[in-house]
Amino acid sequence: MAKKTSEKFYRYWGKANPAEEGGPAYHLLPYHCLDVAVVGSVWWRKSAVIRSRFIASTGLGEPQVKAWVLFFLTLHDLGKFDVRFVQ
Repeated sequence: MAKKTSEKFYRYWGKANPAEEGGPAYHLLPYHCLDVAVVGSVWWRKSAVIRSRFIASTGLGEPQVKAWVLFFLTLHDLGKFDVRFVQ
């Protein structure tokens, strides 16, 4: 029987080499992408300079720029959805 798409989604890894001894050997890619988006959201909130530069360079409103920035941060490792990154 074929695996469901959602099960296949969780077979890819985003980061390898545990930070601490005995930790997991990898961090699943969907969670890694979400972690990056959360860090980006905090970075966006705390850095007025970065916010203003992104807004000024795009000509869009802050909500739209933030949405685009977080979207692209989330997809930064899209290329890891590849057979070479299957656990």
